[in-house]
Amino acid sequence: MTELEESSLGRAIILPQVVPERSIDDMLNAWIDEKKKNTGSEKTKLAYVATMESFRQTLERYHLDLDGTPRLVAEIAQSWSAKVHEKDTHNLSEVSETTINQRLSVVSSFYRYVLRMYRDDKHGITENPIDRLKRPKVRAYQHTRALATEDVGQILRDIDRKTVEGKLEYALMSIAVNTGRRIAEIAGLRWKHLTVRGEKVTLLFAHAKGGKVMRDELKKNTSAALLDYLHAYYGPDLGHLDHNAAIWITLTPSRYYGKPMSIRSMQRICERLFDANFHELRATFAKTLEVAGAKPSEIQARLGHESLDTTGRYMQAVHSAENPHGDKMETLYGME
Repeated sequence: MTELEESSLGRAIILPQVVPERSIDDMLNAWIDEKKKNTGSEKTKLAYVATMESFRQTLERYHLDLDGTPRLVAEIAQSWSAKVHEKDTHNLSEVSETTINQRLSVVSSFYRYVLRMYRDDKHGITENPIDRLKRPKVRAYQHTRALATEDVGQILRDIDRKTVEGKLEYALMSIAVNTGRRIAEIAGLRWKHLTVRGEKVTLLFAHAKGGKVMRDELKKNTSAALLDYLHAYYGPDLGHLDHNAAIWITLTPSRYYGKPMSIRSMQRICERLFDANFHELRATFAKTLEVAGAKPSEIQARLGHESLDTTGRYMQAVHSAENPHGDKMETLYGME
């Protein structure tokens, strides 16, 4: 809006409105807000914030910020994206091409937002410096392997299920190999996401990748393993649980005892038992599902993929909580 004031001659004059210049922090916050609204995920928001904080800290070492000379910002981004950062959750000796691309994509997204929203402002950002970089090409799932079903079955049978810790590990790994869900999706389970009807448990994954809502009806043995663990930890009456009660609890002696288990802790269990990562259990699920007689379209639906390329020329299918091959999969794993 404009403001009117009377001059000394009694005439109204128009005073230009002064629009405060937006700071880098202002633009970052606006970009984060848009991302949060688009994805609806608090976890995604925190990941974006952490990535940008890491990049800005690196720029600060060279006395630069996000509005620095594009060539210099691009050179620093290239080096930063390939380095192992202090907050990395894995014991990495080198950074994967996928991680490099993810970091650069986050930073590039911020610059695209600024150029779209504030191109007329005097913010000092005139181009997207990440566009200057040649990003590494990544072949999807190039390092993923599927474990032999007989090996998986033997490892599951060897878990000591007389202890609460053993019951947890058995239930956790059984769900992983029988649903193929991602580690973050399994880690996010709360009591409100479980529906128990008789001997069957259905899991609701409210924030699956891509904003999907996925459901898995666990078969008899997997349901029994999960309920056995929950009763051992929470007691015989699960009806009193708060709807936000965590499913997976840290049981190793530490300051985190009794708190929700972290993704990193789950990964350590997987590495210790299977000498594999969680994504390899997801690949094992897909392979076992195929052996059990599932069609490619069913496998794609169970994995929650949208692209045919992701699961290897699979047709898109409707999502369903019922997995008609679940009983046979449990048999192939040797679960009792």
